[in-house]
Amino acid sequence: MRKSVDEFDKLIAGSEHDKDRVDVNGHMQLVGSLLWVANMTRPDIAYHCSRLAIYCSCPTKRQKYFALCVLGYLLKTKDLGITYGRELRVPAGMGDYPEGFVASLGLHTFHDSS
Repeated sequence: MRKSVDEFDKLIAGSEHDKDRVDVNGHMQLVGSLLWVANMTRPDIAYHCSRLAIYCSCPTKRQKYFALCVLGYLLKTKDLGITYGRELRVPAGMGDYPEGFVASLGLHTFHDSS
């Protein structure tokens, strides 16, 4: 398990000369679908989806493998739900509530568009 986490953290963007490239459109559809799920119901996968989205312009088999791992995680944990009713707390790493935080009852996601 730890080895896979380390490999995921070391993903790099492919080049147009890589022999292990995969179809861009298919990869973008997969990652886009995962991003939708992350933002709508499963913020626990937001970090991994954001990282995978970096490689959408030139995806490799390894990056597609990790996208499929995230999909597999969703299938294995399909019974997880969002917990409502806890007292609102300032998100980790922030000094105050983000804009709209109270109005959304504390539902938020972090993303990196780079």
